[in-house]
Amino acid sequence: MDEMESLTDGTATTSSEHFNLQMQSSVFETPPSMLARNDSYSIWGNNTAGWDSGLGQFESTHSVASDPSGLFSPSRGCTSSLPSCASCGDEAHATHFCSDCKDLLCIVCVEAHQRVRVTRDHKVIPLTSTVPKAVLPAFLMGGMEDTVPVSSLCPHHEGKLVALCEWCKCLPLCSTCFPEHMGHKITPLGNVKGVLAAIVADSREEEKKCDEVEGEIGRMMERVDSSVQGVASEVRSVMHLHVCALEERKRDLLALIETTRVSKMNGLKSQSEAMALHKSRLQQMGIMVDGVKEEDDMGTLTAIFDKLVQMYSMPRVTRHSTESDSIKFIVPDPNLLPKLRGLGGLESGACATNTQILGEGYRRAIRERHTTVTIQMRDACNQVCRSKSQQVGGSVIGPNGTPLDVTLSERDNGLVVLSYLPIHDGMHTLTVTVRGMPISGCPVQVEVRRGRNYEEISAHGELFSFGGEGTGDGQLCRPWGICCDMTGRILVADRSNNRIQMFDKDGNFLSKFGTAGTRAGQFDRPAGITTNTLNQIIVADKDNHRIQVFDQDGTFILKFGERGRPVGLFNYPWGVATNNLNHIAVSDTRNHRVQIFTSMGQFIRKCGFDSAHFYKHLDSPRGLCYLPDGQLLITDFNNHRLAVLSSSRSSPDMKCYGSEGDAEGLFCRPQGVKIDPEGHILVCDSRNNRVQIFCGEDMRCVASFGGASKTTNGFAMPTELPTPLMVGSTNTSLPPPSLFNAQTPKIRPNENLLDRPTDVCVSSEGRIYVVDFGNNCIRVF
Repeated sequence: MDEMESLTDGTATTSSEHFNLQMQSSVFETPPSMLARNDSYSIWGNNTAGWDSGLGQFESTHSVASDPSGLFSPSRGCTSSLPSCASCGDEAHATHFCSDCKDLLCIVCVEAHQRVRVTRDHKVIPLTSTVPKAVLPAFLMGGMEDTVPVSSLCPHHEGKLVALCEWCKCLPLCSTCFPEHMGHKITPLGNVKGVLAAIVADSREEEKKCDEVEGEIGRMMERVDSSVQGVASEVRSVMHLHVCALEERKRDLLALIETTRVSKMNGLKSQSEAMALHKSRLQQMGIMVDGVKEEDDMGTLTAIFDKLVQMYSMPRVTRHSTESDSIKFIVPDPNLLPKLRGLGGLESGACATNTQILGEGYRRAIRERHTTVTIQMRDACNQVCRSKSQQVGGSVIGPNGTPLDVTLSERDNGLVVLSYLPIHDGMHTLTVTVRGMPISGCPVQVEVRRGRNYEEISAHGELFSFGGEGTGDGQLCRPWGICCDMTGRILVADRSNNRIQMFDKDGNFLSKFGTAGTRAGQFDRPAGITTNTLNQIIVADKDNHRIQVFDQDGTFILKFGERGRPVGLFNYPWGVATNNLNHIAVSDTRNHRVQIFTSMGQFIRKCGFDSAHFYKHLDSPRGLCYLPDGQLLITDFNNHRLAVLSSSRSSPDMKCYGSEGDAEGLFCRPQGVKIDPEGHILVCDSRNNRVQIFCGEDMRCVASFGGASKTTNGFAMPTELPTPLMVGSTNTSLPPPSLFNAQTPKIRPNENLLDRPTDVCVSSEGRIYVVDFGNNCIRVF
């Protein structure tokens, strides 16, 4: 290696990649006339008996004896059948010839050529190939005949070698190589007539390929037309669903399709015309050659050859279609429609006159409990302000004139949350400002009072009820879900009537939406219902195995899910709940799991085991409710208990409370569950015909109402919460019977009032609305 790297005499060759290509495929056939001028200086030796001109093979037993030119050493004799290397002599056979150095080289010297910078670009030709007259020097070509056999195939193209480029070190060329050497000195290789015949043969092959490409172009035109028609039809079909909001977009898409068609057609037509012109030139070449078949004048033949070279030197037409039929309409995301209704807009900053506090709950607060007020920022056009930093201020003044600490935090969709902690009873003054100006309705008086006394509710019974069995407006048939929206309306899933009904806080019918069916906006026994921070209505369309989302007026927005076991699919979804991120939790009842989705229906996570072997971990979950700390509370229907799922995705364990029974703190088929503004948890203990109330801090049962009491005072307060017991990987707490007072029950007027309560909600005014499933009515406490 050191010896090779020290060469400075200018000997080099092509790159190793080019060398390997030459070794695998010969550029020329072996010449029968590559003999030295005399016996002493023959390259191949005198014996030509081994040459078979028909096969292009050569064998020799003679060697080089001397080299008067200095290329070969006279003292080096070669006894092998191949010539010797100019540098290595008899020790190595020559396998290549360097047309720049005029040397015969062995494999080792070829590698040396590759390594030396000065010679690495030299032209090296393998001697196993035909070496034309124009390549080798005259002193190596003694006795070579004027006629050189037409060469073999071009190593770069499929055509035969027909010419040499003298400007490129006599590089052999096929007709396809001509454009790469346009303007160079190109000479025919061998007999001119034979070369012309070879070029014409190539042109006829080219003509056939042109016919094939023309056929492909014609077929592509038909496919483009077909694709355009199909896509245009699809566009019209899809746009029909978006005609109100997307009429202009439909026209734009159709125009784009037409532009695409015109562009593709023009490209294909241009290619077809170019192909026809190219084919015409090829035909002219054939005519020209046919006219000189009998011509012996070399000047005429050379002129014809030059014309053919010039014609072949013109840029070639692509041999395949330059266009495709790839025209596809991208169907819009199903979630796009609600976004398109609010597409674009004007951002002009919050306007104090149009900005307002959401809901009515801010008018009442609980002493020594954090209170939050949600403010919707709107601009001068009464549009929601999407951007933040709206210069919002707020203050709360106590009954004694003392200001309270106030915290403001901005959320998405133009929402601002104000929070404070009242510490005294009485009327407080709440003021919210935008750039120093009070917003609509401010200042406002807030009543702060002590917490709710559920013992009094249990003792006094219901305030009133509404509904009654039937199909008319305001009547119900086997209702299940209930919720209170941000405007104070009471929304009821009227299950067997396949609709949602809306009532005011006093139970007066307002409106309804939905009919029986499977189309968007229709229902098949709807069950759970809730609202999110945008006051959108989310409904568990139970027997259609899907979730549907509506705006606050009942206009359909989106749906997701269908029947199945994989994530994102449902098997009788029953309950729904949302958090402050508008995530949607769904109790996938007969898959024995709870799934959680984004507000647009994209799957986030699941809990519970939905296989046959582990389904007892959650057995037909029903009611759902998010707790203030983000945990999800689940009523485990057939396991007669409550399950609390951590808000962390990395924590798979669930804490479970309760077991089957009719004592306070135990359950029989629990269903709907809600949390009130004070943090109490209300659970519909359906088969015990009652609603139980638990302390949100330690899950102690503090009261119950609606059913027959087992105690003298309506409920018994456990001395402490039982320590949760581990059952497998799940916690469960079973209140021991000794914690409850087993005195003789005191019968009150509201005994056995409820018949299988299924769901419950708490209004901003503190009223409790309970779905009395068995009596087809809503009871208010």
